[in-house]
Amino acid sequence: MPHPLTRITDAHKHIQHENQAASDRYKVFLRDHLKEVEEEQRLVEVKCEENSKLNTRCSEVKFEIQQMEHQVRKLQTQLSQAKADEESKRSGVSKLKGELCDVKSSRESEFPKMKECILLYKKVSGIKWAYSDEPCVMSGFITDKSHGKLKPFTYNTRENSHSYILNSLWRNVEKHSKPFIVDD
Repeated sequence: MPHPLTRITDAHKHIQHENQAASDRYKVFLRDHLKEVEEEQRLVEVKCEENSKLNTRCSEVKFEIQQMEHQVRKLQTQLSQAKADEESKRSGVSKLKGELCDVKSSRESEFPKMKECILLYKKVSGIKWAYSDEPCVMSGFITDKSHGKLKPFTYNTRENSHSYILNSLWRNVEKHSKPFIVDD
């Protein structure tokens, strides 16, 4: 039988050898798993970065949605205002159409009277107007009924006053027309 100390030393060596083998297996295991852990950690970091980018984009999209909703509300308000303005204008147009119809019917009743007055002025005065291309020139003829002649007249509205032209025309009418007698 070997000495007890030798057995203890051999057992200690055997334990150290087993311990070294276990330590080497553990190191290989840790090295292999450390690569897996590092790869998983890298994937987690990539996913976290992607998640962060997605969260940022999500916040941006939410902000854009809020802006669009605000713009939609603003446009709806403008549309409502435009519809109200259109309705107001339609109402105004309808009112103006009614007023125009009233004016037309009023004018239609006035036209025969005006036409009659104009024909009477023409007959009494004997004036025949000559229409000119020049806007500041008034011209025409006064019929001299007693001699059957036409007396021409021309006035420049820039050189002569309104009252001068009226008075001159009436003087020439009185001078060249025969008396107008009204029978009672």
